[in-house]
Amino acid sequence: MFKLGCKFLFSRKSWLVLLVFTLTLVISSILSIFSASETIRAGLLTNAYSQYGEHSGILVDVVTKKSDLEKGIEKVGAYQLIDFYHFGNKDKKAVIGWLDDDALELSHIKIKEGRFPEEKNEVAIESAYLNLIDKDWKIGETKTLQGENQRWKIKLVGILDNYSSRWYAPIDLEQGVHAFPNIFMGTYAEPQLKSNYLVKLEGDKNTSMEKMDDLLNEYKGFENFKLFDEGLKHYDTVRNLSIVFQSILLFISTVALTSIFTYFNRKQMQKIGILKAIGVKDISLYKIYCYQVFILFLTSLVLAIPLQYVFKTKMIRMSFIESLESSYPHHTYVIMIGYFVLLFLWILIISLRSVFCSKHLSIRSIMAGKRNISSLHHFIEKKIKPFALKQLLRQLFLFPKEFAFTVSIICLSILVFVFSIVLQKESEGIWDVDEYYYLNSQEIYRFDMVDHLPVLFDQRLTFSEENVMKLTRLPGVKHVEKNPFLEDVVPLIGADKKTIAIDQWINQNGGALRYKNKWIIPNVKYEVVDEKEFKQVYPEGDYEDFKGKILLFVPSENGTKDSDLHKLIGEELSFVKLVKEEENIRKIEQQFEVYDARNEALVKHLDGMKDIRYDKFTIVIAKSTLEDLNLFVGYHELDIFLEQDIKEEEFKEIDDNVNQLMATVPGSLLQNIPEFIQKETSITSLLRFLGIFSFVVASLLTLTSIIIIVFSKYQLQRKDWGIYLSMGMSKRKVYYFLTAEMVIYYILATIIGFIVFITVLLSINLFFPISFYLYYFFLSILFLFILLMFGSRLLYQMIAKQSILSLLREVE
Repeated sequence: MFKLGCKFLFSRKSWLVLLVFTLTLVISSILSIFSASETIRAGLLTNAYSQYGEHSGILVDVVTKKSDLEKGIEKVGAYQLIDFYHFGNKDKKAVIGWLDDDALELSHIKIKEGRFPEEKNEVAIESAYLNLIDKDWKIGETKTLQGENQRWKIKLVGILDNYSSRWYAPIDLEQGVHAFPNIFMGTYAEPQLKSNYLVKLEGDKNTSMEKMDDLLNEYKGFENFKLFDEGLKHYDTVRNLSIVFQSILLFISTVALTSIFTYFNRKQMQKIGILKAIGVKDISLYKIYCYQVFILFLTSLVLAIPLQYVFKTKMIRMSFIESLESSYPHHTYVIMIGYFVLLFLWILIISLRSVFCSKHLSIRSIMAGKRNISSLHHFIEKKIKPFALKQLLRQLFLFPKEFAFTVSIICLSILVFVFSIVLQKESEGIWDVDEYYYLNSQEIYRFDMVDHLPVLFDQRLTFSEENVMKLTRLPGVKHVEKNPFLEDVVPLIGADKKTIAIDQWINQNGGALRYKNKWIIPNVKYEVVDEKEFKQVYPEGDYEDFKGKILLFVPSENGTKDSDLHKLIGEELSFVKLVKEEENIRKIEQQFEVYDARNEALVKHLDGMKDIRYDKFTIVIAKSTLEDLNLFVGYHELDIFLEQDIKEEEFKEIDDNVNQLMATVPGSLLQNIPEFIQKETSITSLLRFLGIFSFVVASLLTLTSIIIIVFSKYQLQRKDWGIYLSMGMSKRKVYYFLTAEMVIYYILATIIGFIVFITVLLSINLFFPISFYLYYFFLSILFLFILLMFGSRLLYQMIAKQSILSLLREVE
């Protein structure tokens, strides 16, 4: 029976090629989406762990022993902070501590050089802190460091990657008390009453977060938010996208495979009828079909595996390229094998169904290939009179279910593409930035409100003028845009000095609040300038005359000008700062004369660069003025612009200096803007690729399915077509009827798709206009139309080869 099954299969070479092509496309496309998503997720997990550690959270000041804590927790690692080391006159300090083996494993801290300490007096130090301690300290050398609690005679055995500034720690934990070690000691035997723990909880991202919340109800600590919110930001989204597109392709593939194998088996039923006529049993017929399906599936699988690798690699390269070298998790192989088995069984069931359904048919009926005709077909025969319309309706509604499925898969193919583009474009937006680095000295800080004024709990960490000037002078740096930390310095204005523009700003930015008898101006940006920077924002002014005064830029909200704003020139505005000192709050208040007041946004004119515009209420003040009054503590945000023709060695020096600066600022944020954009748009790039890929695959499967359906229905009605041809109808007219059937499927699907598309777009707020997306809609239907015309030409070639006699011949 194996040889007979092979002969049946290879005797129909066109069908063999078509079946193998379809199966190969189905297997490779669905598996490539699944394998690519699993590879990307594995890469995201690896990268997230290397950046933020593997722990779900951290417990601090815990009396419970590690052995008791391990119950119900996947992994626990202990760490301890034992001393500080201060850097002379620098406002920085390093934390001395140790981690046990489990904590080191969970931390994923990388060793740049050397090894982790093993003996009591051995240390490994973060590279940025080592540069501050002694940049010439070599591995193997011993030095003495004076800590707060004791002197440490230690031997350097390792240089570590700068990890601590990347890790999450809540703002209410004081650095050095509940922070992380920067100087790693070897074994430290002094007993501790309380311990700190890195804990990893079982389950996926959401389950781990829920379990961590429960754990924090019992112990003091915090979740590893940076791991969950930044490192694994797209982890679940990748899986969800994969499931959606796999489901869409699975539906279209099921329809296509069912149609193709059903019609393939119908054409084979004549041979089955002959076998039945000579006494072959049903079990033998089942074996023939099993062998055929096995050969088809195995051949397709061999071809699909390399094709799947190509598709998978392309998907990853076009989106999360950093995951390219990641390997599959073990469960991926199990799921793949399960998919192969289910697909094989599905095709086998479709094939065996033909034999099963023919059990109660006569041999003559089997060989004639007759099938039940729907009641709708009988209605058409009786009620419709015009020949062309009647024939077209016969073709369309010979099998109504297949008509509905055909329209639905064409419509779905169009919608998959256009909605993928919509989601990608709307999620991505427009990135129009020129800066290369964004630096923030602290992402978050704590403050309390007293009489509507902010009072900082702790001194804000900032970038000093010295650090900023060092960056500015580096070769290759074009400009550094600085934002001073004056968040707790609040401008006040009397009711008699309020103008229409200022009043509008107050009302639109937090409402009207007062301090004492004056109005608070909220949401203000400060621009601290030296003489050169003053000329960039106010070229016609005199800097010496400006010192001790302020310059106001009040943007116009509705385009109308405030004619009274200039009356503030020469008037004084109050600035208040509340400072927390032990149990008291000290007030600092200063008056500044208004040098000029403009009803426009501040625009900074820079040589060789685009103008920088701030559409906020902006107050410009001289740097020397703030320094004299001790109000200037430094900058908390920096945007660094680089020269376009920067040399490689210049870029490396800039990158090293930026990383060195940020590595020693706990709670800071460093964004390499091109890398940040690439990471943020990786998920939208994946969405776009999946949409286009699924559209192309779905279109090819749809085209194949339509050609098979139309041609097979033509074969089922071959006697009618033979009669038409014998009465003078040309084969070209037959071709027109078949093409018209395909075009009707296409038009109906396009209309339904357009209605759904426009309805959805009108119901949501869009970043881009609808006309922008209509281009992609028409592009998709044009692509499908070209494919359909190509398919219609194939149909013509097939029907042109058939004689009238072959159509009219009855099988005896």
